[in-house]
Amino acid sequence: MANNNLPITQFEEQIMRTIEDNPVVVIIGHTGSGKSTQLSQMLHRRGFTKAGIVGVTQPRRVAAVSVARRVAQELGVRLGDEVGYAIRFEDRTSDLTRIKYLTDGVLLRESLSDSELSRYSVIILDEAHERSLNTDILLGLMKRLVKRRSSNLKVLITSATLDGEKVSKFFSECPIVNVPGKVYPVQILNVKERPTSYLESCLQTAIGMSWHHSILFSFTCMLLFFLAFQERCKTLTSVLYIFYLMNTI
Repeated sequence: MANNNLPITQFEEQIMRTIEDNPVVVIIGHTGSGKSTQLSQMLHRRGFTKAGIVGVTQPRRVAAVSVARRVAQELGVRLGDEVGYAIRFEDRTSDLTRIKYLTDGVLLRESLSDSELSRYSVIILDEAHERSLNTDILLGLMKRLVKRRSSNLKVLITSATLDGEKVSKFFSECPIVNVPGKVYPVQILNVKERPTSYLESCLQTAIGMSWHHSILFSFTCMLLFFLAFQERCKTLTSVLYIFYLMNTI
């Protein structure tokens, strides 16, 4: 089931009308607006997947996999069937796949064997503000491709911070749709002393807040920690899970 609480869902009619009337559309949506997970589902509901695959590029492998998992969950389908992903060394798609998340590098490699990208009815270049070499090449490729496939291909360029006017001009003044995001109140609390171990400080913060605010084990609030390495993420997760078990038995 689609997440109707996300800001972009309020603009579905406007977005779909614009897409139906134009081969290229720029969509500017702030982080948290839901563009990465909801656009493909909107297109699926409107029947765009009947003519081909809706492909959504992501600049990073982790994003391609995680967003595909989320969309499959919301649609209530098994990952790899109607919704799948393709990253380097891993292709979790099938003949049933109608929504496909993939890295920009994978789409570029597909274009080498199929210059028309004929399997796709819609191509979404998500997070275009990343401006990687692959993304820039894809922008040029899409400009050339829409001229040859203007009747059966839609191209969407989405971003949180991209200069939409420049991209619109590059694509012959294509329309721009702006989607506002949610703004949440932010409270900044600074530590009194610089911690000697960032990982230990994260652990102490999580446990301390759980005692004072009862949020560590609450499903209404969440804590987000930014860690540099995967191993540190695993370590913190393991310790917090043990702490959770000790306090819920």
